[in-house]
Amino acid sequence: TRFTSLATKFGVTGFPTIMFLKGDVATHTYYGDRTKEEIINFAMRVSGPPVKPITRPDSLDTLKNSNPLFFVYVGEYEGPLWETYYQVAETFQPHGFFYSVSP
Repeated sequence: TRFTSLATKFGVTGFPTIMFLKGDVATHTYYGDRTKEEIINFAMRVSGPPVKPITRPDSLDTLKNSNPLFFVYVGEYEGPLWETYYQVAETFQPHGFFYSVSP
């Protein structure tokens, strides 16, 4: 390959490999279907914070129509339940969408 130093830096051993980078850090490696829609969906999931706030009621309808599966936390953004939800969202961000609604 032409860029062996980059492949070594990011631990790439097979080709093609799709990685999401933030600065010089590879935060997530993509293992899903190689379709335009799935790759864009992956990029949308991992590009923002692990938990995205829902601020308008009509946004929930939009989410239901655009995502086959997602998780919503409803409650205050503090305490053990919130902390656990946020940690799970950080871990599984490449695989699903996580949202929150404040009461």
